[in-house]
Amino acid sequence: MANKNKITGFICGPKIYKYSGILFEWHIYCGPAQLKKDGELYKNYCSKKFIEKIDKFIKMSDKERKKFRVRWHRWVYAYIK
Repeated sequence: MANKNKITGFICGPKIYKYSGILFEWHIYCGPAQLKKDGELYKNYCSKKFIEKIDKFIKMSDKERKKFRVRWHRWVYAYIK
């Protein structure tokens, strides 16, 4: 029987970024996908505007990209409130 006061697991998910006014996740296998403010995927997440911004994002170094990473726990807690 699991103790309700202890963490017994964790959640894995794609990295989430906010760059140039867009929120998107970057999945290791599927690549980028644009997100709405509530975390749901856009139906048409491959718009020309999105692809242009992702193209600029890809050209950055890993160090530069980390500046735009959204820590999931901060994003989730902000959404829950």
